[in-house]
Parts: sequence; structure tokens; C-alpha cells
Amino acid sequence: RSTRLLFVAHVVEREAATCRPHKRYGTQGRASLICPRSPPLAPRADACKLCACQEQHAVSQRAGASPLQVAHSLNLLANLMYYQRGNLQEAERLYQRSLDIRERYYMRHSDRVAQTLHNLASLARAQGMEDRAEALYKECLEIRRDLAGVTHPETQRTAEQLVVLYRAQGRTEQLTRMQAMISAWRRQSSADVSAHWLREVVPFQLPAGLGRMPSDFKLNSHIIGAKGVHLKHIQKESGAAHVFLGPADKPATDAANFVSSAVDKVCAATGGAADAASNTALPAIFIEAASEQALARARELCIAHLANVQSTLSRWSRRPTHDREQRGNN
Repeated sequence: RSTRLLFVAHVVEREAATCRPHKRYGTQGRASLICPRSPPLAPRADACKLCACQEQHAVSQRAGASPLQVAHSLNLLANLMYYQRGNLQEAERLYQRSLDIRERYYMRHSDRVAQTLHNLASLARAQGMEDRAEALYKECLEIRRDLAGVTHPETQRTAEQLVVLYRAQGRTEQLTRMQAMISAWRRQSSADVSAHWLREVVPFQLPAGLGRMPSDFKLNSHIIGAKGVHLKHIQKESGAAHVFLGPADKPATDAANFVSSAVDKVCAATGGAADAASNTALPAIFIEAASEQALARARELCIAHLANVQSTLSRWSRRPTHDREQRGNN
């Protein structure tokens, strides 16, 4: 057995030295073997991996493994033939064998069949058979939409491959329609995720003894920082989903209002209208997080940051007016 494996490895390694890399398309399913694409494997490592996959397939058949396990092994071997070896004909043969087995033991309308259809569609596009690739992508997309929904990543990846195909063919109408569908699906995905976020508002308060906000102090710019560096740091350090600035006098009562208040951070980032209106509406930092730990950490960082801004504002208010104007202009 070891002698046979060494001989097969030698043959595959010799073929690898003369094999030209092939342009790769498409994505692979969750259960597929994810092969590195850049840089390519060295010939010896490629040969060893291919031998291991061939041996796994052979052992599965000898040991009386279930047909579904054999189909899975065939799919792995086809992935290697396609993505690593560039042997499109052998990859198509193995994908088709895997598809035949899965169709017998699953319904045609199943996720495993959809996975193989996606692989066959990518292979057909690589072979220049664009009509066949489109038909297979569409069937895979229909199956994944029905089983997993439009918000599932695999469904959207299949739709993205149709976008690539339509763009290459110059089919503007179909391309625009598919891009609009994907955008709508992603917005729906974001809404589904945001429905489970934990939220909190940390308002800014004037320092004690300061009756009103000085008009020449750019409060929002001090809170956000240059190019949003302060809030970005809080978000990264805490692991929160979003940290942004908004008006504290308009508390959001639901998720939609909370998310919509994010538009106010655009005004704040420009140092424009939001700063001019700071006498009537003090800002607040809005936090969205997926866990209590991230929310608590973000809250702690926001409180500390706003305290530093308060100290800066107190020092600023005690300066002479002409000195403040000169520093503000600089």
C-alpha cells in the first residue's frame, strides 16, 4: 500500500510541474474542502493532499461506507481537481457522480444538491458554457432561497455569481435587477441582526458651573475626533457593533428610530450644523452591541471619554475670549 501511494504521489507531482494554473471562479459550500488559492500549494504538498483525498475515497468504498459519505469524498476530490489541479474534465466527472448519488438519497430540492449545482455552475463558466452556468446558478439560487432564505450568506453568494456572469456578458438589465435584489436582501439581513442588538445612550453633560455651551467650542468634533478616531477606538476596544454620535434630546424608542438617528453623525463629522446647534441640543453617544459584556465595556469607555471632553471644555471656558478665538481659528 505504501509503495502504491509513493508511486501515485510521484506521478501526480510530475504532472503538477507541467500543469498551468487555471482561472478560478465561484465559491465553495460549507461542507466543501476550502483550498488555498494564493499562493498555490507546492507540487509535493499538492500531490500529498491529492493522494490523501484519493485514498480517503478508496477507503470509503472498500470499508462499505454509506453512499452519502462516498458522495462527500467525491465532492472533495472534485474540488481539488478543479481549484488546485485545473483538471476541469475530471472535476466535472467527479461532481456529476457526487450529484447523482445525492439526488438518489436526497431530494433534488436539498442543500447538498444545491452545493453540487453551484460547483458545477462555476465549472461550466470556467469552461465557457455560460448558458449552462446560468441555468445551474438559477436552480441553485431557487433551492437556497426556499430552504435557507434570502438573508443566508450562501444564497447571496450564489446571487453574486450571477451578477459576475451578467457583468461579463454585458447584460445590463439583468445585472441591475440582480444587484437591486442583493441590496434588498442585505438590508433585510442587517435588520434581522439589529433586532437583537442591545442598545444604550450615553449623553454628554455640561460641566458644573457652566450654564450654556460656548458657541466657539466645537463639541462634536472633540467627541468624535479627527476622522472619527475616538469613536472608532471605543468600538474596536469594546467589540460593540456600532458607536456613533446623535442628538440627546431625541431619544430613540425603538430599533428603527435608533438606527435612523445615525444620520446625525454625518453632520457631526463635518463640524457643521450639529456644532452650531449645540446650545439647544447636546449630543450623546449611541451604542449598539451584541452582548452585555461589549455593551458594558463600550459604556465605560464612553463615560471616560466624555469626562475628558468635559475637562477640556472647562479649561476652554476659563480662557480669555481672544485666546479662545485664536485657538479656534488655528
